[in-house]
Amino acid sequence: MALIQASLTPARSSVATWFPTYFADFSGGFGIRLNQRPPNIALTKKDRGGITVTSTVELTHMTKELVEQVCKDMKINNADVTIREDITPEQLIDVIEGNRVYIPCIFVLNKIDQITIEELDLLDKLPNWIPISAHEEWNLDELL
Repeated sequence: MALIQASLTPARSSVATWFPTYFADFSGGFGIRLNQRPPNIALTKKDRGGITVTSTVELTHMTKELVEQVCKDMKINNADVTIREDITPEQLIDVIEGNRVYIPCIFVLNKIDQITIEELDLLDKLPNWIPISAHEEWNLDELL
């Protein structure tokens, strides 16, 4: 389990908008997927026959043609691809590369004593987070 700590200051009190996106983008560049699970895709390489795409669900983010194109772009010309959930191109690339790590994460936001109740209500919409104030010793028991 990863524990990521960020301090809130009046200049950064709009954390509800930048915080989840920042860490998702930051960790994604290192092959880490925070609070995600591996996509349910089976990719079996074969010697010949081209790319066969089978989907058990309706794909809303991709088409079967796009799946084939992504595979070809990743130097896979012959494979059976079975998709069992609605995926994005990024998730397909993660499966093809096979080097992603999926880690549960808790975001710890410090200095909540310096923000307003309205801002705290905005933060309450974030998943997997714990607000604390180390200075005032608020909510530290939640970390245990």
